[in-house]
Amino acid sequence: MEYREWDMYDYILESKAAVRNIVENQDTIFEQALNYCKEKNFEQIYILGSGTSYHASVAAKKIVEDKLGVKVINMYPMEFVDNEQVFNPNTLVIGVSHAGRSSSTIRALDKARELGFLTIAMTAERERPITEHADCCVYIEIGDEFAGPKTKGYIGSIATIAMLGLKLAVQNEKIEEKEKQDLEKRFWDLSNGGKIQYVKYPIDYNLDAICILVRRAMKLGFYEGVNLSLAYCDDCGHQELEMDVCPKCGSKNLTKIERMNGYLSYSRVKGDTRLNDAKMAEIAERKSM
Repeated sequence: MEYREWDMYDYILESKAAVRNIVENQDTIFEQALNYCKEKNFEQIYILGSGTSYHASVAAKKIVEDKLGVKVINMYPMEFVDNEQVFNPNTLVIGVSHAGRSSSTIRALDKARELGFLTIAMTAERERPITEHADCCVYIEIGDEFAGPKTKGYIGSIATIAMLGLKLAVQNEKIEEKEKQDLEKRFWDLSNGGKIQYVKYPIDYNLDAICILVRRAMKLGFYEGVNLSLAYCDDCGHQELEMDVCPKCGSKNLTKIERMNGYLSYSRVKGDTRLNDAKMAEIAERKSM
């Protein structure tokens, strides 16, 4: 067995930076889950996990229920597997396992999929078994924590579950952008360092409203970056947040704007890229917007 030295006190001190990282990189962290849940109907959420994962889900329950407007049920995985009868087919099940190897959480996700429910795995480690037992995955981006009793893992899990709820609430138009700014400010106030908040708006968003939101963010002390989503099909005119093939006509003749090296620029014009291979690789592999 590989031996690693660690100090729980160090992990406690790293908790602020871990939360800040989750807020700063929220667009990337939650992109897959948001795309998965888009235009899907769910009326209740089961959040399943043991130990630290269970208690983190309990701590995040109220803000998710308040802002998303759906019932949240916190439960140990084997209780869900052995005893729980779910009568509402419009159910989202989130299985949380820090190490991504919890056999009970995996069994619970398998049951949820067999019942036809929406499923999301949430883990702090990549390439773990749990990711193969859900329809999509959200990573708890806290860095390494080798201690069994979790500290920054606990705080990071609360932040990840809460932020997912807020992002879904915005996507489902349950809360407005300014309310999201106020809620995120609470996370920023817990951490040191800069307060970078990137926001994405649809192409046809009200420009006057964007100006108002940017000025408001500045008053809150944010460094507000605005990304106007733009992937445009030059054949049929269809526009989306992100696409490499037009879902309407199947064309790859696209014009796209991407954020590159901190600046918005064209990554493709009428299907051809204007960036070199290294810059295109950065776009594909980057961890934040």
